[in-house]
Amino acid sequence: MTSTPWAILLCKFNDDASEPNSRQFYERLFTQVGNGALNIVDFFSDASHGQLDLNASQVFGWLTLDKAKSEYIGSGADPAGRQALIDWARAAAAKAKIDLGRFFGVVVYMNVPTDLFGVLGGKAMVGDLNSVPSVIAQEMGHGYGLDHSRKQGSEEEYQDPWDVMSTMSAFQAPHPEWGFVGPGLNAANMASQGWLDETRTWFGGGIVNLRPLHRRDLQGVLAVQAGDLYVEYRTPERWDAAIGDPVVLVHRFADNHSYVLPGTNGAFGLLRGARVEYGDLSLINGSWTSVDVLSIAAIWSQSQGAPWRAVHGIPSDAYQREFDLAIGQGYRPVWVNGYGVNGQALYAAIFEQRGGPALQARHGLTGAQYQQTFDQLVAQGYRPTCVSGYGVNGQALYAAIFEQSGGVALQARHGLTGEQYQQTFNQLVGQGYRLVDVSGYGVNGQALFAAIFEQRGGPAWQARHGLTGEQYQQTFDQLVAQGYRPTCVSGYNVNGQVLYAAIFEQGEAPLWQARHGLNSAQYQQTFDQLASQGYRLQRVSGYEANL
Repeated sequence: MTSTPWAILLCKFNDDASEPNSRQFYERLFTQVGNGALNIVDFFSDASHGQLDLNASQVFGWLTLDKAKSEYIGSGADPAGRQALIDWARAAAAKAKIDLGRFFGVVVYMNVPTDLFGVLGGKAMVGDLNSVPSVIAQEMGHGYGLDHSRKQGSEEEYQDPWDVMSTMSAFQAPHPEWGFVGPGLNAANMASQGWLDETRTWFGGGIVNLRPLHRRDLQGVLAVQAGDLYVEYRTPERWDAAIGDPVVLVHRFADNHSYVLPGTNGAFGLLRGARVEYGDLSLINGSWTSVDVLSIAAIWSQSQGAPWRAVHGIPSDAYQREFDLAIGQGYRPVWVNGYGVNGQALYAAIFEQRGGPALQARHGLTGAQYQQTFDQLVAQGYRPTCVSGYGVNGQALYAAIFEQSGGVALQARHGLTGEQYQQTFNQLVGQGYRLVDVSGYGVNGQALFAAIFEQRGGPAWQARHGLTGEQYQQTFDQLVAQGYRPTCVSGYNVNGQVLYAAIFEQGEAPLWQARHGLNSAQYQQTFDQLASQGYRLQRVSGYEANL
């Protein structure tokens, strides 16, 4: 880590004594006093993958310049005039016996609208009372040596809306204290300064699972360098909160500028299925690089309710990574489904970004491990909210979510045969319980069931299990016509036959859609289509089938 503290000189012209904002405002914005609130110290820590330390930055002033506002004539066309303003501020600091030699650079912050610029490689910038962190970060970036970012095929400045070095046209996120922050700094610009963490960078080709570029707190790869190209993943959070969709970006760096590359479809923000091609094999020693975006697991909804994300078809280690990523971003799992395909355990899950009681989640547990976990957590005041059974290579496994909360009486079962499940169902329903979660799964040619029952009232409900696809569709049509809607559907495979278990409730509800029998590609297509229409995924069940 390199210490690069800045001296922030709050300056006034000698004909205007106004002092906008409190001293604390500037200390929170520029120094460690405001760390954690997306201030300038936070920005350069994230933008440098922790290699820049601005914690020793210090605010001085207000200092009165020995000049009137009318004497300032600097502009983009008059760099000498701009340099004169910096010299005036340095002179005022010297008069106040401020030792600027202790600092990496100088920020001159004027009390009235004056100018906004950074000195390229000159460790200096000038701002005024109208400057917000987005543009301050860009101008301080100039002080470190960064120039404006561009798009491929153009030498026009400010053309990369996902990069802070294009703040004239960038995605700036509103901030309650300072106006606007972000976006982040792209990987090519980071690498040009030696700030890209090479221990978290994938070099060369292959299939790579990327983490968001600025999320050093998450395990995994943060960027890819393939030849002249840098590949990164950005999500709408923190500095990038205003970017909209999660996107993959591809950049190159040349002549001290980063260039964002378009996909073959012309879009610069790359979504699932996009492709970037770069190079020319017709040249001697020519090269060719292509980047394909295979999937983006983080899908965000602007529909009413908490932000959410969903994943499906991922193996155990990838699910654990997605789980850790979601938890780190303030999400909590609300649904998990395990299923076996070709002898491998796969997972689908739904996460929501909201608070709630303490939770515990497990997956890949054998029946004995699940029972032991169940007993331990229930003794600590937890209760299961979701349980999924699934068969892999002849063994029953379980995934579950537990929340530490009170509530009505609850009964949970797992590993029940069809006959045992029906018997338990009849017994508990007779005692005033209702089925709230059911999971069917096939193990060694036998159908097994896991279920959660709660002793409470509610709308009329119906439950079915052991239905073929045709029978399920018929039941679905009949019950929907009677005002019911499915609240839980579980597909499972027994001896090559796909069967369904489901719960339906009668009553008013928001507009909803339900599908079954979709392969992975069809499910993804349906998911994308319905999510874009404002629908949010409530339940998902995966299962092996010979389609």
